[in-house]
Formats: sequence, structure tokens, C-alpha cells
Amino acid sequence: DVEGARWFFIRHALMDGEWTTHHKFVTANREFIADVRLMADRVRRGNLVDDSAVFAFYDKRVPASVVSARHFDKWWKDERRQRPDLLTLTMEVLTNDGRSLSALDYPEVWVQAGLSLTVSYLFDASHEQDGVTVHVPFMALNQLDPSAFWWQVPGLRVEVIEALIRSLPKQFRRLFVPIADTAQRVVAQFGELPHDLPTGLAIVLSEIGGERIAASDIDVGSLPDHLRVTFSVENSSGSCIALGKDLVALNSLLGVDLRKAIVDTFRGVERAGIVSWDFGELPDVLDGHRDGIAVRGYLTLLDTGESVSIRVVTNRELQERSMRLGVRRLLLITVPISRKALDRNLSNQIKLTIARHARVSIAEMTNDCVLAAADFVISEHGDLPRDGTSFSVLQSAARNKLADIAAMALGDVGMIFSEAALARLRVEDLTAAAAQVSANEILAHLDRLLAPGFVSASGTFRLLDVHRYVQAVNKRIDKVMVDPLNDRAKAREINVLENRYASTLAAMERSAVTTDVVEIRWMIEELRVSFFAQTLGTSRSVSAAKINRAIDQMAAGGILEHE
Repeated sequence: DVEGARWFFIRHALMDGEWTTHHKFVTANREFIADVRLMADRVRRGNLVDDSAVFAFYDKRVPASVVSARHFDKWWKDERRQRPDLLTLTMEVLTNDGRSLSALDYPEVWVQAGLSLTVSYLFDASHEQDGVTVHVPFMALNQLDPSAFWWQVPGLRVEVIEALIRSLPKQFRRLFVPIADTAQRVVAQFGELPHDLPTGLAIVLSEIGGERIAASDIDVGSLPDHLRVTFSVENSSGSCIALGKDLVALNSLLGVDLRKAIVDTFRGVERAGIVSWDFGELPDVLDGHRDGIAVRGYLTLLDTGESVSIRVVTNRELQERSMRLGVRRLLLITVPISRKALDRNLSNQIKLTIARHARVSIAEMTNDCVLAAADFVISEHGDLPRDGTSFSVLQSAARNKLADIAAMALGDVGMIFSEAALARLRVEDLTAAAAQVSANEILAHLDRLLAPGFVSASGTFRLLDVHRYVQAVNKRIDKVMVDPLNDRAKAREINVLENRYASTLAAMERSAVTTDVVEIRWMIEELRVSFFAQTLGTSRSVSAAKINRAIDQMAAGGILEHE
């Protein structure tokens, strides 16, 4: 039975290895198939090796006359000299759909920030680690960039892009049919990995589709769980101490313990009770090793009220925020300003107005203006000082400008509260039942706008804008008196935006609240001016749609678009 013998030889000898031979391709193919079977979890396919495809591979290449090991050896002795790779299996042969798969597309190591992190794979939709898991040493947790992991391992990138394209609104989604082909094109077009995936994808899709796609149109939150990297944070013995898909949340969860461990690594660095720059250069980062793991801490100055401290923190955002406040405190300690001299610039009428309508004392308001003035001088200086020489330059600038800027700010505050006092007085005239909701809302808006600390929170450069916002309140009162129902209709649109912004802000980690995020609050104030006091003008083009897009990007963690 020649056909039967040939079938048995291909099936049991060439495929199953049930023969004694030293041909190199046999060993290579056996090892290759074993490796491919291990890739099943990585490529999320239960049966990665198609036996019928392998049989067809040998059947096509081995002559019909070969029906035994002896026949094969005789034929292969000459054939291998001409075509040595004829019987070497490839991924295209093994997979039942002809798709090319490479182990390089599903790496066992993720390299970032000089760290080599172990990667594991699981194909089990019921398991919390379904998909890709990156194993992160506890001491290295603060060194990773969360945005890089949205881009996934190479083998899953097309699937990630395809899912994000499908998340687009229908009017955009139709531009990219067939979506699978578009996803392949996008991945090929990206080249370098985008720092911010939604923004980078929006740019490429806009080019391909011929219509403007915004990052806010892409719903990153719609990605299936298996396409989002899982992080397993592990101690020095390899045991998992925290598991999740949100790297920022894991940093927040473990931040206190991580800081203690980093401080313990760099003992003797922290110091308290500092009232002058007497510590030389303050390094930006501290690098070291612990238990064979690279450790990084960030040095900063911490404002402790009457003095500052040198502290080690876990991330760049905390460092920058704390450093700015610490430099400001040390500057005010070393360049004192007479608060009484500033107060003398205010008229008694202005003092009375502030005392009556502000929720802080004159002294506290003056101090707020001094803080804001110091912020201005520091911003004008440029980079925050990291050594005594640079701090001395900043001190010189503060001696020349700080008192004048604080006095100007206090004068602006007086002007703002005079306008606000007029508004509060006029609100009392809104006695009609239809105007009561608007009256209460106007008072609440003034309280938010002029809350304690608003000068340093807004910045001296924005005080004239704040004055304009309060003027807009008075313009609004004029219109409420004429048409309260129209006022309510406009106010509802503003309220929806404010509530959405507030809820999105509340859900964010503090470290994610950038200046771009804060800027949305001022966009809403400008929209109020455009709704209630157009004659005052706005500082920029603004609309509810633009603000909604900005909040979308804020929620997605993207980079806000500027015009």
C-alpha cells in the first residue's frame, strides 16, 4: 500500500518524530512547533498549529516516491544541497489562516526607562489577567510612563487601533471601512510610538479620512480589557502585592509605602527647618539600586509654613508642584515684605468693602496677593532654581519687583470687590419669583469666583479677567430683570458644562490635574461672558462644543488642543 505507507511516513515520522534520524530540519522543526504552541496565549488562539497545513506542507515538497525513512534519506541526501531550507517550517505554514506571526511581536520583556520588565500572556476571558501582563518591581513603579502602555505589544497594535476606530461616532467610522485594513495602514504609518495615543491616532485618521477627527472623538475607555495592559506590582521575592490596569491608580495606592522605601534607599538626604539656601546644589533626581532593582527618587523643597524642607518624592509631577511652592516660601522668608505698607495703599472704602464681602480678613487677602506676586516673579525668572547662585538671581528680582507687583494685585482686588459689592447689592432687587433661581445662582457664582485664596489660585496676570467676569455678572443682572426665563435657558447650558467638568475633575488623580485641565475652568468663565455680557468681549474664541471636547480629552488623559 504505497499511498498508505507514504501517509504513515509523513504523519508519524516527519510530523510526530517517530523515527531515528539526525537531519537538522527535524530538530529545528520540533523546537519551532514547541515554541509556537507556547505562543497560543500570546496570540489569543486555542489551536495555533494546523496539523492539516503541516501535512500539506510535507506532502507538497516530498516526492511521491518517498514512502519510508530509507527512501527519504536517499532523496534528501542530494536535495538538501540544492535547497537546504525546503523542509524548514515557517509561521505562515503553521497557522491555519496563513497569518504571519512572529515571537518578536509578542515579546517576553518590556523595555522602558532603562528597565527590563517581564511580560506574560494569558488567553482566558474569565480571568482578571486576560491579555498582556507586565510584571513591575515595586521599587520601579514610579519610573514608568503610563501613556506608553496604551500602544501595547506589536502583535496587538492593529487590534487596538481597530477597536479605537470602531469607537468613533458613526459619521466618522464610515470613512474607514474596511476598518481592519485601515488599522493595518495606521500602524504602518505611525512609525515611532505616539506619546499620546488618542491625539496621535486622531492626526493620522484625519489625514486618511479627509475630515478632521479630534482626540475627543476616540473613546479609549471602550477598549476591551484584554487590550489594556495589566500591571502586576511585585515585591523583591516576586509576590504580587497589587494588580490593576491603571498605573496612576497603582502609584497612588502604593505611593506612601513606595516613598518610605525610596527614602530608606537614600538615607540622610532629607532635611527640615531650612530658612535660607544653605545646602548647595539640589539634585533633580537620585538614582540608585536596591535588591538589584534600579531606584529613582525626585528631590524637592517642601513648604512647611515658617520654613522649608528637603524631601524625596516619587514622581515628577509631585516634585514640580512642591518645588514651586517650596521656592516661593523660601523666597518670601528671605525677601520679606511689609504687609502694613501694602495695606496703606488701600482706601478705607476699599478696605471696608473687602472686609464686608470677602470671606477672609484684610491681612489674609494681602498675604494672598503677596503669594500671587511671588508666583509671578518666579514664573518670569524661568526654570526653578536648583542651586544657590540661581536662587540669588531670583532673590534680586524679588527685591526689585515683589512689593510693587503685590501692591498692584491688591489694588486690582479692591476694584474686583467693589464691582462684586455692587452685584450683591443689585441681586437684592431680583425679587420676582421667576428670578429667584438666577439670583441664588449669581451669588453662588460670586462665592466660587472670589473664594479664599482666589488671587494666588488665579495668578496676578488673570486678575483683570476676574474683574471682567464680575462685570459680566452685573450685565447679567440687567438681563435677568428684563427676561429671567431667557437667563435660565442660558444658565442651564453653563450648568451642564460646569457639572461635567466638576465630576470629571473629581475622578482624576491629583497628579493628572495639569495647567491645561485648570484652563477649562477659565474657558467656562469666558463662555459666561459670551452668553451674558457680549459687549465686554472674550479673551478667546469659545463655545460649548469646544469646552465639551476639552473635557472629553481631559477625561481620556489626552493633551488638550489649543487654537
